Amino acid sequence: MAAAALGAGGLVAGALILYTGAQARAQDQVYVAVRDVPAGALLEPDALRVDLVRLDADGAAVLGPPSSRLVFSSRAAHDLAAGQLLQRSDLANADAGPDRRRVLIPVKDAPPVAAGDRVDLLLLSAGGVAPFALNLEVVAAAPNGLIVSAPSRAASALVWAGESGHLVAVVADPGARRGEEAAVGSLDQAEAAVGP
Repeated sequence: MAAAALGAGGLVAGALILYTGAQARAQDQVYVAVRDVPAGALLEPDALRVDLVRLDADGAAVLGPPSSRLVFSSRAAHDLAAGQLLQRSDLANADAGPDRRRVLIPVKDAPPVAAGDRVDLLLLSAGGVAPFALNLEVVAAAPNGLIVSAPSRAASALVWAGESGHLVAVVADPGARRGEEAAVGSLDQAEAAVGP
């Protein structure tokens, strides 16, 4: 009887070990903030830890060790709280340091954007359309335009363009390369840019 009880106990323990292993495999390794990280701070390995978390279908934006090169070459795009899962929208380029400014750009009928998206701004004038600023990081969408992060030397030019002309924002798809928009001032140029 004791042998039977030991055998049954062994089977239960084995089943628990297999179940626990399957549960661990169903979880993803993700970065979690160990402490509060202020906006603009470089992300250092001591500010993050790797945890196992079960993600649902919306968890694609959460970052883990496969993204370590991207994570540790970035700054915090906004204040991060201890315990927060790290997402792509939490990252800003490493050059987004002290020289960056947040600028409200008046854009009519802006396409849907989220923090971390990249936009190209096109300037409409009487003579046509021309690229004005490319690959700007969106900080937030506002009712009257977009708040973008820009180098301080470009802030006054962005304000001028927003007040003197009509700016249109073109949102880059995630992972898209830098924009190649060209100036268009005639139907022939428009047709050539669109192609066959």
